[in-house]
Amino acid sequence: MDFNNAILGLLSEKDYKQLTKKELQMALGVSEDNKQEFDDVINDLYRQGLIFINRNDKISKPERLGVFPCILKMNERGYGFASRIGKNKAGKSQDIYIHSDDINGAMHGDSVMVKVTYCKNSDYSMRCEGQIYYVFKRANEMIVGKYEEVNGFAFILPDNPKITGDILVPKKSNGGAKHNDKVVVRITRWPDKRRNAEGEVVEVLGKAGDPGVDIMSIVREYNIDAEFPDEVLKEAEAIDKNISDLELSERTDYRDLITVTIDGEDAKDLDDAISLFKHDDGSYELYVHIADVSHYVKESTALDTEARKRGASVYLVDRAIPMLPPRLSNDLCSLNAGTEKLCFTCSMQIDQSGSLSGYSFDKSIIRVDKRLTYTEVFEHLTEPEKQMDQDINRYSEMLHDMKKLALTLKEKRRKRGSIEFDFDESKVILDDLGNPTDIIRKKRNLAESIIEEFMIAANETVAENFYHAKIPFIYRIHEVPDKDTLTQLSRFLSVFGLKLKNINQCKSSDINHILEMAKGRGEEKAINLVTLRTMKKAIYSEDNSGHFGLASSYYTHFTSPIRRYPDLFIHRLMSLYLCGELKDKKLDHYSNIVSEVAETSSDMEVRADEAERESLDLKKVEYMQRHLGDTFVGSISNVMSFGFFVELDNTVEGLVKVADLYDDYYIFDEKTYTMIGENSGKRFRIGDKVKVRVAAANVDRRQIDFMLVYERNKKGQQYV
Repeated sequence: MDFNNAILGLLSEKDYKQLTKKELQMALGVSEDNKQEFDDVINDLYRQGLIFINRNDKISKPERLGVFPCILKMNERGYGFASRIGKNKAGKSQDIYIHSDDINGAMHGDSVMVKVTYCKNSDYSMRCEGQIYYVFKRANEMIVGKYEEVNGFAFILPDNPKITGDILVPKKSNGGAKHNDKVVVRITRWPDKRRNAEGEVVEVLGKAGDPGVDIMSIVREYNIDAEFPDEVLKEAEAIDKNISDLELSERTDYRDLITVTIDGEDAKDLDDAISLFKHDDGSYELYVHIADVSHYVKESTALDTEARKRGASVYLVDRAIPMLPPRLSNDLCSLNAGTEKLCFTCSMQIDQSGSLSGYSFDKSIIRVDKRLTYTEVFEHLTEPEKQMDQDINRYSEMLHDMKKLALTLKEKRRKRGSIEFDFDESKVILDDLGNPTDIIRKKRNLAESIIEEFMIAANETVAENFYHAKIPFIYRIHEVPDKDTLTQLSRFLSVFGLKLKNINQCKSSDINHILEMAKGRGEEKAINLVTLRTMKKAIYSEDNSGHFGLASSYYTHFTSPIRRYPDLFIHRLMSLYLCGELKDKKLDHYSNIVSEVAETSSDMEVRADEAERESLDLKKVEYMQRHLGDTFVGSISNVMSFGFFVELDNTVEGLVKVADLYDDYYIFDEKTYTMIGENSGKRFRIGDKVKVRVAAANVDRRQIDFMLVYERNKKGQQYV
């Protein structure tokens, strides 16, 4: 008997009445011999949030009782928001506010059952409140924090401020930790309404503040494996680097093509290489060569299992933690110049207007002629008067053709509505001990844009081809923003005399029109920021619903298999398909696992992004500790009910608390993201320039506090 479907089927029947597990077993005629299997299925359905078990052990489907499986996102002030599970594909998903009294022992990230207790329609959104019935899956078995001893009691202060409440540590379980050590603690007793969690120290990372301890704390907090298991390393070392004659005979030989890689100066894992020819009629032949990692990483091996678990390489501020061991990521798979490499090649015929007129996919072998960097390509294309490396001049014609084609492709994307946000990145300069010495603003240059356009073209071509082939596949999807958030955006834009069209059927071109209208205005950055926050996050999915941000009907990630597992998975599918082997059992196999791979990959991407962002924020706070009391001019980047954030020219962001605005009583207008003085009418909006003084920089909380600087003149006090 298929217990999974049998249980869910019975629970879905219209006249089903709640039964206990034993009663359910009897109703389904489960024998004692199959009882353990039945119990395992019940437990698995419970852990997935597909069944609800009440206080009397009665089982039902959650939605029939108005109870929903959610992920809890805590706020450091003790309250939280519960996000419905499984709403990515369905669209709208209303977060449910959970008061601190209704948390019921849950922690940040836990999967919980939530009962909605109150809902109210405001003029532009639905607001819901609820209470947590129980936790069905814990997210934080291991927690990183600072070990402290006070008056004979020991406890951990979690690094993550969203994990509220100290974790008590019995003396016998302190693992040799000393006061002010950074440690990893395993939860041994979960919290409830009346008691804090308890735990045992399983690893001492070192003294808080010591070199390297800060970043290692982030590595442990996000459960990122900095080292590879011995089994994985041994498997990598055992791979034969020689390419057999049989392998060569089955691949298209592109070794005679002029081929280059263009990457950052520090890059070691070179996924992609480019060849380009311009024909006499002005059309192009673009070859995007991508490392064939699937040739070396076979399914179900230790290497594959580890890569799937990691999901992606993680690039922290001071180190890279690769998805694959260096033997593969930096050597066998990396498209290093002068060596023969196995690839998948997507060749595209593109006319003068940037339209695709033909394409093909091949398992190939290439030899990269030259490794180029973004900086030298940018300088070669934009500053020809500079004395350049003579070697790059050999590729000058091809590089100029790349520039022309990339600009054509970008303009074609813009015309179809692809959204172009123009935000600078930041780079922290570190000394040998990992201390931040400077923070610089990084602008995306022309060379990076060239590679970006070519990768987008290849990803779209691969996605469309395999969509029509009707095989299991992983798409990169980006959904249309919710109507509620678009309504909020529209209200905000109206303050600046801008109007968002088609809220009910919003297109990416509508968003792009707003960004175009905002260019050159004083509020441009403010409009870009608020519009960006309206966007949903792109995810991986087995179902293709298009990419809103790129205005693309078909999109995937095919171009970075060394550092992203979905790309490796897609290469594996492509290889089987091109060889005519993706059928029968193999087709069924991949159909069964593609959804789980997509979901896990999305989760691992979020983990990597959050860890990377936190490592950057950490170093920014450490840097600003040296500037306590100094004054800077910055722009307001966000306004909340409790204050507003100010971003400095070096990308550092700090909070000005509303409680510290002592010249008036300020009220937050959430419709326009504005702080308004009740008596003076003075307004603080996103984009406004202000002068601030660095008041505090808390490394543990990754938080910087600013105070507005007052300057006196004949009219009294004014902010500058």
